[in-house]
Amino acid sequence: MPKPKNNFEFFREKCEYWRKKLNLTDWHISYINEKLEDSVATAETNIVAKTAWISLNTEIKEYHDLDKIAFEEVCHVLLARIIYCGEQYYSADIIHEYEHTIINQFWNAFNS
Repeated sequence: MPKPKNNFEFFREKCEYWRKKLNLTDWHISYINEKLEDSVATAETNIVAKTAWISLNTEIKEYHDLDKIAFEEVCHVLLARIIYCGEQYYSADIIHEYEHTIINQFWNAFNS
C-alpha cells in the first residue's frame, strides 16, 4: 500500500474518525506536525481540561500504517484518565505496557 500524498492530513482525518467512533467529542484535540525524536506519533493530555495534543513526526522515512497509529494515539487520549490513576499506585512502565496491550486488543477487535 503506497503512502498517502499528505501524511499529516490523512493522519488528522483518521484521528478525527477514531475520536468520533470512540465518543471523545467532549475532548479538545489539537493536531501538530513536528519533528519527533524516536517516535512516529505522540499524544499528550491534560485530563482536567480534557485537552490533548496529538503529534505526527514530519521525519517519517518509511511506510507506517497511519490509520493504526491514529487509532493508537486517540486510544491514549481515551485511556488517559485511567492511566493517570494507575500510575499513582503502580510503575509507569507496567501501566504503559498494559495500556499498549489493551490498545492492540481494541485494534484487533475493531479490525476483525
